[in-house]
Amino acid sequence: MEASGLILVAKVHRESSDGQVVLEPEVILKGSVPSTDVELLVPAGDAPCRLAVLADATRALLFLSVVEGRPEWPGASQVFDLESGLAVQQEDFGFGAAPEVARVNSVRSITGQYVVPAADATDGAGIDWGSTVLPIGAVLLVVFGIGLLLMRTWHRIDPS
Repeated sequence: MEASGLILVAKVHRESSDGQVVLEPEVILKGSVPSTDVELLVPAGDAPCRLAVLADATRALLFLSVVEGRPEWPGASQVFDLESGLAVQQEDFGFGAAPEVARVNSVRSITGQYVVPAADATDGAGIDWGSTVLPIGAVLLVVFGIGLLLMRTWHRIDPS
């Protein structure tokens, strides 16, 4: 998990016949994504381990290595298929089938991160002017006014 630069729960979309995959993140458990989708290119050459099978329209918990800012295709041991509320590792290392919520919570407890990506730009962080900026601005004006009155009084006592 520590070697993974990006951990996410995502829906898998096959984009073309060359095998390119686009991941639509539902939850980001470690790292960040520059856009709403994450593209994975099919690795060239022989892989040092068995590669994960990412089928179209499936969901998965993926532990991705990031090289030069680009996520790499995961190995089978780095992917848990999510189906019917269960998480099953593609290459069995003794984890067995466990509830999806338990797997996600165990990763979340280690990384301390749980981010749900914004659906669009309007869902992003914003500021509520009515309940934030205006009241704080009014308080600052009152404090500034009190300061001016105190300075006026002080200058009457000591005009130097």
